[in-house]
Amino acid sequence: IHHPHSQLDITVDAVIERTSDNGKISTNARNHGSWSELESLAGDWDMWEYLNETTLSAVTPSLEAWLASFPIDQNETPISRLVRLTEHMHESFSYVPGATHVDSTVDELLSKKSGVCQDYAHLMLACARSWGIPSRYVSGYLYDTQEQTGTADNATHAWVECWLPKNGWIAFDPTNAKINDTNLITVALGRDYRDVAPSQGITYGGGRSELVVGVTVYRQLIDAAAGTSNSRQQSMQQ
Repeated sequence: IHHPHSQLDITVDAVIERTSDNGKISTNARNHGSWSELESLAGDWDMWEYLNETTLSAVTPSLEAWLASFPIDQNETPISRLVRLTEHMHESFSYVPGATHVDSTVDELLSKKSGVCQDYAHLMLACARSWGIPSRYVSGYLYDTQEQTGTADNATHAWVECWLPKNGWIAFDPTNAKINDTNLITVALGRDYRDVAPSQGITYGGGRSELVVGVTVYRQLIDAAAGTSNSRQQSMQQ
């Protein structure tokens, strides 16, 4: 845009179709051979970028010190450790909008003990990858079917998916301490936030800018047998 302007609106509409597995996780993932199966992925090219750290999800001395306070049970399975990590992060940090920014690193969350869903996701990515578990950053939205708003609603949400033997990709939401939450609506996948930023660009010139985000989610329940649909609406505004 090469001419002077005071406002830029970006509007995105999408219809997302999804099926639910009710958050079921195969009990086969709980066997003690799962760690050895994960070790075999070290040379898997498809998993390579989900096993290596990024600038926003790096293992730093501060993270190593924090992990030292997280007890590791050598006999537990990968899924059990990830569930414990999800719960531990939810209890250890406070969700505070504005506490960090889009380029914040794991160290900032550890220092402030507060952040947003993006920070929670980056910390979990760093931990899981350090254990040899392929993990990816997920950007999307959170829809509450019970109309009880949870943390990180009203805007883009972020969580983590980890690949586990016998199960494939499983969603972990440390911000809300939930596993395979069927209310999560996936929009984009990447190594970290920088891969899936909602908008990117370069600006030249002076002046100040202010970002205003609004999200509205309409849930449409489809009756496949009757071929009809019932609508239920939930508006989320920021």
